[in-house]
Amino acid sequence: MRSLLLLFAFVAVTLSTSIQNGQRADAVLDGMFCPICKDLIKGAEGMGEDELLDYIAGFVKTECDKLPLKKLQQDCFDAIMGKSQQIFDGLLSGHASPDALCKDITLC
Repeated sequence: MRSLLLLFAFVAVTLSTSIQNGQRADAVLDGMFCPICKDLIKGAEGMGEDELLDYIAGFVKTECDKLPLKKLQQDCFDAIMGKSQQIFDGLLSGHASPDALCKDITLC
């Protein structure tokens, strides 16, 4: 457990340093927000247009706020909400699984 916490702290510091230095390349954050994307898609399946818009913003804010660094929280929110129209369209089409949709929009 202690090793896991140390590893998490190291990753958070490394990402924070890279982000603060302006090196926010997709490769740095590659897949970091994938679990949030998949959970978002799973939770939103079957919702109608009106409730879906509110759900996406609320869910993303809540989940990203759980990240340990304010900068990382903002990057999470920006990255996922930047894809919100694609998420919205994919959910309304009903043809995309969470894995497929999140990969298609490059969050996984």
